[in-house]
Amino acid sequence: MTLELTMPLAPYRIDTEIATLSPEAPLILVADDHADSRYIARIVLENAGFRVVEARTGREALVIAQVERPDAIMLDIVMPELTGWEVARAIRADHTTPRPAIIAVTALSGLADHEMSLAAGCDEMLVKPVHPRSLVRVVRRYVQARAVDRSAG
Repeated sequence: MTLELTMPLAPYRIDTEIATLSPEAPLILVADDHADSRYIARIVLENAGFRVVEARTGREALVIAQVERPDAIMLDIVMPELTGWEVARAIRADHTTPRPAIIAVTALSGLADHEMSLAAGCDEMLVKPVHPRSLVRVVRRYVQARAVDRSAG
């Protein structure tokens, strides 16, 4: 099966028949209360070689982050139970686990929202809709930087 997403600039084809991913592939937590957003992010990221786990609520995202220790977290801001900002603050306050990259992916687009995301501990904020190539590029950049940091010390 092939899924075709039409974005404002160009179509992006996604092959939904994904090869088996290596257990060493970087793990990405996709936290979003919208099933369609999680599904599209999963397909895009798995096609790029990442393993993906999903969370539907802020509380679920926090628990999964603590248990699975993902390399990066794609975090919606407006979610049930805990906001993405609350999740980011809690993850940053936990010094017993490795520090994942946290990328806010949200429909909120104001300057204050961007500042709140950074203040909560997010490394970056992307505004929905995010082009699949942009998503992969940003996630890959943070995952690679994290790998370099781990090997350096």
